[in-house]
Amino acid sequence: MGAKMQPAPGEDAALSYRRLRSMIGFVGLTLPITCLLAGIIDGHLELSISSYYYTKVTIVFTGTLCVVGVFLIAYRFGSLVFEDVATTVAGSASLGVALFHTAPSHDATVAQLRLSNVHMICAATLFVLLGIISLVVFPTDVPSNRARVANLYRGFGLLILGSIVAMPVLNRVMTPSSFESYHVFFILEAVCVMSFSLSFIAKGKGSFVDQEFDERGVGPGGAPVTTADASSVDSLVAIDGHRNQLPTSEPASAPRRTQEQLDLTLG
Repeated sequence: MGAKMQPAPGEDAALSYRRLRSMIGFVGLTLPITCLLAGIIDGHLELSISSYYYTKVTIVFTGTLCVVGVFLIAYRFGSLVFEDVATTVAGSASLGVALFHTAPSHDATVAQLRLSNVHMICAATLFVLLGIISLVVFPTDVPSNRARVANLYRGFGLLILGSIVAMPVLNRVMTPSSFESYHVFFILEAVCVMSFSLSFIAKGKGSFVDQEFDERGVGPGGAPVTTADASSVDSLVAIDGHRNQLPTSEPASAPRRTQEQLDLTLG
């Protein structure tokens, strides 16, 4: 064999999870931006993001929610049951929002109104779980000397949950004409989606994690990372990366295979 065989690099599990988190965030971020741009071009904003199903950006609306749903179902933040259940249910709810549409603003049939109820339940479930993930789950593996990062995730979670509470409250205290003319529901939905998206993007970037902790397998301040401390995929991979830097256990006197022997073996 003339060409030399190079070993394939091992899969970086932490990098894969970060990319998946970022992809969830970036895909989710396209939804409110696309709806806003479509409204600016048309000169008319719909009452809600869900109403854009009946516009020319219906493919973006349905496709974005389906992609986010599949990614959330495939996503695993940690080894605890709560994270798995939360992301799986949130992903299923996202698919429900995409497949069970809101009722049109005019001349809705009974069947459409029933499907709209399912749509609202799925949307509420999705936003509540995403708010809980940002508020409770994401801060759990942030190093203690990065409290501002944990507070950032909590802030995104509070924005999501606060917007959910504000929707029925403002709908009750404001007149129907004001609620619609100020596009309150659309704005609050956009806040929910963008907060969730930015939270996942920040978590996926990994830019807030201590570089020494992330690259050398040691914790903040130089303390070694132990398996008991590695509560996330990132920490476990940091340990593996640290081990890979240690000398091999092969004796110095052990014979090395020549390229010809490797070629014969691979051939």
